[in-house]
Amino acid sequence: MRSSETAAETTVDVAIVGFGPVGQALALSLGAAGHRVACFERFHEIYRLPRAVHLDHEVMRLLDRLGVAKQLEPEMISFSEYRWFGADGEELMTLRPASPALSGWEPDYLFFQPLLEEALDARARSFPGVTVERGWSATGLEHDAQGATLTLRRVDEPEESAAVSTGETRTVRARWVVGADGANSFVREALAVPRRDLGFQEQWLVVDVAPHDAEALDLPDACQWCDPRRPTTQVHSGRGHRRWEFMLLDGERAEDFDAARSWELLAPWITPDDATLLRHAVYEFRSMVAERVRDGRCLIVGDAAHLTPPFLGQGLCAGLRDAANVAWKLDLVLRGLAADALLDTATDERQPQNDWIIAFAVQLGKVLCELDPDAAAERDRTVRAAGP
Repeated sequence: MRSSETAAETTVDVAIVGFGPVGQALALSLGAAGHRVACFERFHEIYRLPRAVHLDHEVMRLLDRLGVAKQLEPEMISFSEYRWFGADGEELMTLRPASPALSGWEPDYLFFQPLLEEALDARARSFPGVTVERGWSATGLEHDAQGATLTLRRVDEPEESAAVSTGETRTVRARWVVGADGANSFVREALAVPRRDLGFQEQWLVVDVAPHDAEALDLPDACQWCDPRRPTTQVHSGRGHRRWEFMLLDGERAEDFDAARSWELLAPWITPDDATLLRHAVYEFRSMVAERVRDGRCLIVGDAAHLTPPFLGQGLCAGLRDAANVAWKLDLVLRGLAADALLDTATDERQPQNDWIIAFAVQLGKVLCELDPDAAAERDRTVRAAGP
Protein backbone atom coordinates (compact mmCIF):
# COMPACT_ATOMS: atom_id res chain seq x y z
CA MET A 1 0.00 0.00 0.00
CA ARG A 2 1.37 3.42 -0.96
CA SER A 3 1.83 5.85 1.92
CA SER A 4 -0.92 8.15 0.63
CA GLU A 5 -3.58 5.41 0.45
CA THR A 6 -6.28 4.88 3.06
CA ALA A 7 -6.65 1.43 4.61
CA ALA A 8 -9.98 -0.37 4.63
CA GLU A 9 -12.39 0.45 7.43
CA THR A 10 -12.29 -1.66 10.61
CA THR A 11 -15.49 -2.27 12.61
CA VAL A 12 -15.46 -2.69 16.40
CA ASP A 13 -17.72 -2.21 19.40
CA VAL A 14 -15.57 0.48 21.03
CA ALA A 15 -12.63 2.49 19.73
CA ILE A 16 -10.49 4.08 22.46
CA VAL A 17 -8.25 7.02 21.57
CA GLY A 18 -5.35 7.15 24.03
CA PHE A 19 -3.82 4.15 25.77
CA GLY A 20 -2.46 5.44 29.03
CA PRO A 21 -3.70 3.96 32.31
CA VAL A 22 -7.27 5.25 31.89
CA GLY A 23 -7.64 3.91 28.36
CA GLN A 24 -5.97 0.67 29.41
CA ALA A 25 -8.34 0.16 32.35
CA LEU A 26 -11.37 0.82 30.15
CA ALA A 27 -10.14 -1.54 27.43
CA LEU A 28 -9.41 -4.22 30.02
CA SER A 29 -12.91 -3.98 31.53
CA LEU A 30 -14.65 -4.09 28.16
CA GLY A 31 -12.39 -6.87 26.88
CA ALA A 32 -13.13 -8.95 29.97
CA ALA A 33 -16.84 -8.52 29.19
CA GLY A 34 -16.29 -9.96 25.70
CA HIS A 35 -16.49 -6.82 23.58
CA ARG A 36 -14.39 -5.95 20.52
CA VAL A 37 -12.19 -3.02 21.50
CA ALA A 38 -9.62 -1.22 19.32
CA CYS A 39 -7.15 1.04 21.12
CA PHE A 40 -5.04 3.67 19.38
CA GLU A 41 -2.07 5.51 20.88
CA ARG A 42 0.25 7.94 19.10
CA PHE A 43 3.30 6.93 21.18
CA HIS A 44 5.00 3.79 19.97
CA GLU A 45 5.97 2.57 23.44
CA ILE A 46 4.87 2.95 27.05
CA TYR A 47 6.30 6.17 28.42
CA ARG A 48 9.23 5.15 30.59
CA LEU A 49 9.07 7.92 33.19
CA PRO A 50 6.53 8.55 35.96
CA ARG A 51 3.71 11.01 35.54
CA ALA A 52 1.11 10.29 38.21
CA VAL A 53 2.57 9.00 41.50
CA HIS A 54 -0.40 8.53 43.87
CA LEU A 55 -3.33 6.10 44.09
CA ASP A 56 -5.84 5.84 46.90
CA HIS A 57 -7.52 2.80 48.43
CA GLU A 58 -10.64 3.09 46.28
CA VAL A 59 -8.55 2.90 43.13
CA MET A 60 -6.59 -0.03 44.54
CA ARG A 61 -9.93 -1.78 44.90
CA LEU A 62 -10.66 -1.05 41.24
CA LEU A 63 -7.22 -2.33 40.22
CA ASP A 64 -7.85 -5.47 42.25
CA ARG A 65 -11.02 -6.08 40.28
CA LEU A 66 -8.99 -5.62 37.09
CA GLY A 67 -6.54 -8.28 38.30
CA VAL A 68 -3.36 -6.20 38.73
CA ALA A 69 -3.37 -4.78 42.28
CA LYS A 70 -1.65 -7.69 44.02
CA GLN A 71 1.00 -7.77 41.29
CA LEU A 72 1.73 -4.06 41.75
CA GLU A 73 1.46 -3.67 45.53
CA PRO A 74 4.97 -4.97 46.39
CA GLU A 75 6.47 -2.19 44.26
CA MET A 76 4.34 0.51 45.90
CA ILE A 77 4.87 2.50 49.09
CA SER A 78 1.90 2.81 51.41
CA PHE A 79 1.87 5.91 53.58
CA SER A 80 -0.42 7.48 56.15
CA GLU A 81 0.98 11.01 56.56
CA TYR A 82 0.92 13.89 54.09
CA ARG A 83 3.06 16.57 55.74
CA TRP A 84 3.01 20.32 55.10
CA PHE A 85 5.75 22.66 56.31
CA GLY A 86 5.37 26.41 56.79
CA ALA A 87 7.48 29.35 55.70
CA ASP A 88 9.74 28.82 58.74
CA GLY A 89 10.42 25.19 57.78
CA GLU A 90 8.45 23.87 60.77
CA GLU A 91 5.45 21.56 60.49
CA LEU A 92 2.29 23.38 59.46
CA MET A 93 -0.19 20.51 59.26
CA THR A 94 -0.27 16.78 58.62
CA LEU A 95 -3.14 15.06 56.82
CA ARG A 96 -3.76 11.58 58.23
CA PRO A 97 -6.56 9.45 56.76
CA ALA A 98 -8.03 6.55 58.72
CA SER A 99 -5.96 3.39 58.36
CA PRO A 100 -6.76 0.83 57.12
CA ALA A 101 -9.50 2.23 54.91
CA LEU A 102 -12.96 0.68 54.72
CA SER A 103 -11.97 -1.02 51.48
CA GLY A 104 -9.38 -3.09 53.34
CA TRP A 105 -6.47 -1.46 51.51
CA GLU A 106 -4.10 1.07 52.99
CA PRO A 107 -5.41 4.64 52.50
CA ASP A 108 -2.74 5.81 50.03
CA TYR A 109 0.00 4.42 47.82
CA LEU A 110 2.92 5.95 45.94
CA PHE A 111 3.86 4.14 42.74
CA PHE A 112 5.98 4.17 39.58
CA GLN A 113 3.61 4.71 36.64
CA PRO A 114 5.45 2.67 33.99
CA LEU A 115 4.92 -0.45 36.12
CA LEU A 116 1.20 0.26 36.32
CA GLU A 117 0.98 0.76 32.56
CA GLU A 118 2.90 -2.44 31.84
CA ALA A 119 0.54 -4.43 34.06
CA LEU A 120 -2.65 -2.93 32.62
CA ASP A 121 -1.35 -3.22 29.05
CA ALA A 122 -0.52 -6.91 29.41
CA ARG A 123 -3.81 -7.69 31.13
CA ALA A 124 -5.87 -5.84 28.49
CA ARG A 125 -4.09 -7.60 25.63
CA SER A 126 -4.82 -10.98 27.23
CA PHE A 127 -8.44 -10.71 26.08
CA PRO A 128 -8.95 -11.77 22.44
CA GLY A 129 -11.33 -8.92 21.64
CA VAL A 130 -8.81 -6.21 22.53
CA THR A 131 -6.36 -4.88 19.95
CA VAL A 132 -3.75 -2.22 20.69
CA GLU A 133 -2.18 -0.25 17.87
CA ARG A 134 0.54 2.25 18.69
CA GLY A 135 1.84 4.93 16.37
CA TRP A 136 -1.61 6.15 15.26
CA SER A 137 -2.90 9.69 15.83
CA ALA A 138 -6.59 10.59 15.54
CA THR A 139 -7.31 13.26 12.92
CA GLY A 140 -11.04 13.01 12.22
CA LEU A 141 -14.24 12.05 14.03
CA GLU A 142 -17.83 11.87 12.78
CA HIS A 143 -20.75 10.25 14.56
CA ASP A 144 -24.39 9.45 13.90
CA ALA A 145 -27.20 7.56 15.61
CA GLN A 146 -25.62 4.16 14.92
CA GLY A 147 -21.96 4.80 15.71
CA ALA A 148 -18.87 6.85 14.98
CA THR A 149 -16.17 6.90 12.33
CA LEU A 150 -12.66 7.66 13.48
CA THR A 151 -9.92 8.69 11.05
CA LEU A 152 -6.31 8.07 12.05
CA ARG A 153 -2.91 8.74 10.53
CA ARG A 154 0.25 6.73 11.02
CA VAL A 155 3.07 8.63 12.73
CA ASP A 156 6.78 7.98 12.96
CA GLU A 157 8.32 7.37 16.38
CA PRO A 158 7.41 10.66 18.06
CA GLU A 159 9.02 12.69 20.75
CA GLU A 160 6.69 13.58 23.62
CA SER A 161 5.87 16.95 22.09
CA ALA A 162 5.48 16.08 18.41
CA ALA A 163 4.68 13.37 15.90
CA VAL A 164 5.62 13.17 12.22
CA SER A 165 3.00 11.79 9.82
CA THR A 166 3.99 9.07 7.36
CA GLY A 167 1.02 9.92 5.13
CA GLU A 168 -0.72 6.58 5.76
CA THR A 169 -4.31 6.91 7.02
CA ARG A 170 -7.11 4.58 8.01
CA THR A 171 -10.69 4.68 9.28
CA VAL A 172 -12.36 2.77 12.07
CA ARG A 173 -16.10 2.39 12.48
CA ALA A 174 -17.18 1.82 16.07
CA ARG A 175 -20.47 1.63 17.88
CA TRP A 176 -18.86 3.95 20.45
CA VAL A 177 -15.70 6.07 20.59
CA VAL A 178 -14.07 7.03 23.89
CA GLY A 179 -11.43 9.74 24.17
CA ALA A 180 -8.89 8.89 26.87
CA ASP A 181 -6.39 11.10 25.10
CA GLY A 182 -5.29 13.51 27.78
CA ALA A 183 -5.39 17.21 28.47
CA ASN A 184 -5.12 18.20 24.80
CA SER A 185 -7.77 15.66 23.82
CA PHE A 186 -8.49 15.44 20.10
CA VAL A 187 -11.83 13.77 20.83
CA ARG A 188 -12.97 16.56 23.16
CA GLU A 189 -11.94 19.22 20.67
CA ALA A 190 -13.61 17.39 17.78
CA LEU A 191 -16.85 17.29 19.77
CA ALA A 192 -16.48 20.98 20.73
CA VAL A 193 -17.14 20.20 24.40
CA PRO A 194 -16.56 23.37 26.46
CA ARG A 195 -14.63 23.40 29.74
CA ARG A 196 -14.93 25.50 32.88
CA ASP A 197 -11.78 26.93 34.43
CA LEU A 198 -11.74 26.64 38.24
CA GLY A 199 -9.09 29.30 38.63
CA PHE A 200 -5.65 27.71 39.01
CA GLN A 201 -2.86 28.08 36.45
CA GLU A 202 0.79 27.92 37.45
CA GLN A 203 4.00 26.62 35.90
CA TRP A 204 6.04 24.11 37.91
CA LEU A 205 9.34 22.36 37.27
CA VAL A 206 8.98 18.59 37.75
CA VAL A 207 12.22 16.74 38.53
CA ASP A 208 12.40 12.94 38.79
CA VAL A 209 15.48 11.21 40.19
CA ALA A 210 16.58 7.66 40.96
CA PRO A 211 18.48 7.78 44.29
CA HIS A 212 21.47 5.46 44.55
CA ASP A 213 20.30 4.58 48.07
CA ALA A 214 16.65 5.51 48.51
CA GLU A 215 16.58 4.27 52.11
CA ALA A 216 19.37 6.66 53.10
CA LEU A 217 17.28 9.76 52.32
CA ASP A 218 15.80 11.07 55.56
CA LEU A 219 12.73 12.66 53.95
CA PRO A 220 8.96 12.30 54.41
CA ASP A 221 7.18 10.02 51.97
CA ALA A 222 5.05 12.95 50.76
CA CYS A 223 5.27 16.59 51.77
CA GLN A 224 4.79 20.20 50.72
CA TRP A 225 7.14 23.06 51.58
CA CYS A 226 4.98 26.21 51.76
CA ASP A 227 8.01 28.44 51.34
CA PRO A 228 7.18 31.86 49.83
CA ARG A 229 10.67 31.95 48.35
CA ARG A 230 9.71 28.93 46.19
CA PRO A 231 6.85 26.51 46.99
CA THR A 232 8.12 22.94 46.65
CA THR A 233 6.74 19.41 46.61
CA GLN A 234 8.62 16.23 47.58
CA VAL A 235 7.22 12.75 47.08
CA HIS A 236 8.24 9.16 46.50
CA SER A 237 7.24 7.79 43.09
CA GLY A 238 7.36 4.13 44.01
CA ARG A 239 10.34 2.26 45.35
CA GLY A 240 13.62 3.55 43.99
CA HIS A 241 12.32 6.85 42.60
CA ARG A 242 11.65 10.27 44.02
CA ARG A 243 10.16 13.48 42.68
CA TRP A 244 10.56 17.17 43.45
CA GLU A 245 8.34 19.89 42.04
CA PHE A 246 9.32 23.58 42.15
CA MET A 247 6.99 26.47 41.40
CA LEU A 248 8.27 28.95 38.82
CA LEU A 249 8.32 32.54 40.08
CA ASP A 250 7.33 35.72 38.26
CA GLY A 251 9.65 36.43 35.37
CA GLU A 252 11.13 32.92 35.19
CA ARG A 253 11.00 31.09 31.89
CA ALA A 254 10.63 27.36 31.32
CA GLU A 255 13.70 27.28 29.06
CA ASP A 256 15.89 28.51 31.92
CA PHE A 257 15.40 25.30 33.89
CA ASP A 258 17.95 22.88 32.47
CA ALA A 259 19.68 19.99 34.24
CA ALA A 260 22.20 22.25 35.97
CA ARG A 261 19.45 24.51 37.31
CA SER A 262 17.49 21.47 38.45
CA TRP A 263 20.45 20.24 40.49
CA GLU A 264 20.80 23.71 42.04
CA LEU A 265 17.24 23.52 43.28
CA LEU A 266 17.71 19.94 44.52
CA ALA A 267 20.90 20.82 46.41
CA PRO A 268 19.33 21.19 49.90
CA TRP A 269 18.21 17.55 49.75
CA ILE A 270 20.22 15.58 47.18
CA THR A 271 23.26 15.94 44.87
CA PRO A 272 24.51 14.29 41.65
CA ASP A 273 26.64 12.03 43.87
CA ASP A 274 23.44 10.68 45.45
CA ALA A 275 21.14 10.10 42.46
CA THR A 276 20.63 9.94 38.72
CA LEU A 277 18.55 12.69 37.15
CA LEU A 278 15.80 11.02 35.09
CA ARG A 279 13.78 13.99 33.92
CA HIS A 280 13.36 17.72 34.31
CA ALA A 281 10.42 19.40 32.60
CA VAL A 282 8.20 22.40 33.18
CA TYR A 283 4.48 21.69 33.25
CA GLU A 284 1.49 23.99 33.58
CA PHE A 285 -0.86 22.91 36.36
CA ARG A 286 -4.49 23.69 35.44
CA SER A 287 -7.98 23.26 36.90
CA MET A 288 -10.57 22.45 34.22
CA VAL A 289 -13.85 20.51 34.05
CA ALA A 290 -15.65 19.58 30.81
CA GLU A 291 -19.34 20.50 30.72
CA ARG A 292 -20.27 16.98 29.63
CA VAL A 293 -18.58 13.65 29.02
CA ARG A 294 -20.99 12.28 26.42
CA ASP A 295 -21.85 13.64 22.99
CA GLY A 296 -23.89 11.24 20.85
CA ARG A 297 -21.88 8.07 20.33
CA CYS A 298 -18.72 9.54 21.86
CA LEU A 299 -17.44 9.93 25.43
CA ILE A 300 -14.40 11.44 27.15
CA VAL A 301 -12.67 10.23 30.31
CA GLY A 302 -9.63 11.10 32.41
CA ASP A 303 -7.65 14.25 31.65
CA ALA A 304 -9.73 14.71 28.51
CA ALA A 305 -12.67 15.44 30.83
CA HIS A 306 -10.97 17.19 33.77
CA LEU A 307 -7.64 18.61 34.92
CA THR A 308 -6.63 19.07 38.54
CA PRO A 309 -3.60 20.59 40.24
CA PRO A 310 -1.59 17.73 41.76
CA PHE A 311 -1.79 18.72 45.42
CA LEU A 312 -4.31 15.99 46.33
CA GLY A 313 -2.79 13.39 44.03
CA GLN A 314 -6.22 12.70 42.53
CA GLY A 315 -5.70 13.22 38.78
CA LEU A 316 -5.21 9.59 37.80
CA CYS A 317 -7.52 8.38 40.57
CA ALA A 318 -10.33 10.43 39.04
CA GLY A 319 -9.55 9.10 35.57
CA LEU A 320 -9.64 5.48 36.70
CA ARG A 321 -12.97 6.14 38.44
CA ASP A 322 -14.23 7.53 35.12
CA ALA A 323 -13.16 4.34 33.34
CA ALA A 324 -14.90 2.14 35.90
CA ASN A 325 -18.10 4.19 35.64
CA VAL A 326 -18.22 4.20 31.85
CA ALA A 327 -17.17 0.54 31.47
CA TRP A 328 -20.15 -1.12 33.15
CA LYS A 329 -22.58 1.24 31.45
CA LEU A 330 -21.11 0.63 28.00
CA ASP A 331 -21.21 -3.11 28.69
CA LEU A 332 -24.96 -3.02 29.41
CA VAL A 333 -25.68 -0.79 26.41
CA LEU A 334 -23.60 -2.93 24.04
CA ARG A 335 -25.40 -6.08 25.20
CA GLY A 336 -28.79 -4.46 24.72
CA LEU A 337 -29.64 -4.60 28.43
CA ALA A 338 -29.92 -0.83 28.84
CA ALA A 339 -30.82 2.13 26.65
CA ASP A 340 -27.95 4.36 25.63
CA ALA A 341 -29.46 7.11 27.80
CA LEU A 342 -27.72 5.30 30.66
CA LEU A 343 -24.48 6.82 29.45
CA ASP A 344 -25.79 10.33 30.05
CA THR A 345 -25.51 9.58 33.77
CA ALA A 346 -21.71 9.49 33.45
CA THR A 347 -21.74 13.28 33.38
CA ASP A 348 -24.15 13.52 36.32
CA GLU A 349 -22.19 11.04 38.42
CA ARG A 350 -18.57 11.82 37.57
CA GLN A 351 -18.28 15.53 36.90
CA PRO A 352 -19.69 16.83 40.23
CA GLN A 353 -17.21 14.64 42.12
CA ASN A 354 -14.39 15.75 39.84
CA ASP A 355 -15.50 19.36 40.33
CA TRP A 356 -15.33 18.96 44.13
CA ILE A 357 -11.93 17.25 44.07
CA ILE A 358 -10.45 19.91 41.78
CA ALA A 359 -11.87 22.74 43.89
CA PHE A 360 -10.31 21.18 47.01
CA ALA A 361 -6.96 20.79 45.23
CA VAL A 362 -7.15 24.43 44.12
CA GLN A 363 -7.68 25.54 47.73
CA LEU A 364 -4.67 23.51 48.84
CA GLY A 365 -2.72 25.08 46.00
CA LYS A 366 -3.58 28.54 47.25
CA VAL A 367 -2.22 27.59 50.69
CA LEU A 368 0.98 26.24 49.15
CA CYS A 369 1.57 28.92 46.53
CA GLU A 370 1.48 32.03 48.71
CA LEU A 371 4.52 34.13 47.70
CA ASP A 372 4.08 37.14 49.96
CA PRO A 373 6.21 36.59 53.12
CA ASP A 374 3.85 38.50 55.42
CA ALA A 375 0.79 36.72 54.07
CA ALA A 376 2.60 33.38 54.37
CA ALA A 377 3.45 34.08 58.02
CA GLU A 378 -0.17 34.97 58.74
CA ARG A 379 -1.29 31.80 56.95
CA ASP A 380 1.02 29.74 59.14
CA ARG A 381 -0.27 31.34 62.33
CA THR A 382 -3.89 30.76 61.28
CA VAL A 383 -3.39 27.12 60.31
CA ARG A 384 -1.44 26.30 63.46
CA ALA A 385 -3.98 28.04 65.67
CA ALA A 386 -6.73 25.93 64.13
CA GLY A 387 -4.95 22.80 65.39
CA PRO A 388 -5.04 19.27 63.93
